[in-house]
Amino acid sequence: MTTKVKGVLIALLVLAAFSAGYQVNEWVNKEKQLETLQEQVEADKDMRNRLFQISLDTQEAISNIRIENRTIYQKTEREILKEPVYTECFLTDEGLKLVNKARGVE
Repeated sequence: MTTKVKGVLIALLVLAAFSAGYQVNEWVNKEKQLETLQEQVEADKDMRNRLFQISLDTQEAISNIRIENRTIYQKTEREILKEPVYTECFLTDEGLKLVNKARGVE
């Protein structure tokens, strides 16, 4: 074999090795992309299942709500003070008349 033929064969071998390496790299990248996509699909499926379960739980909780009406009796106590609360309160004559009228003392 001549040197030219050997050179061409070596160049073809290098080109074939490069092409094979490139092809293997593409396969590896495609496999990684496929794994990533499968993980995303599984995550989406899991999220949908959780949301579905939450909606079922919410629907059950809503259906268990009971409305009860109860009558509550309230007692009102009225306390009448005979002594003024503010002992040092200074009122004008008009103010004193209004307070006495409100207390029922005229």
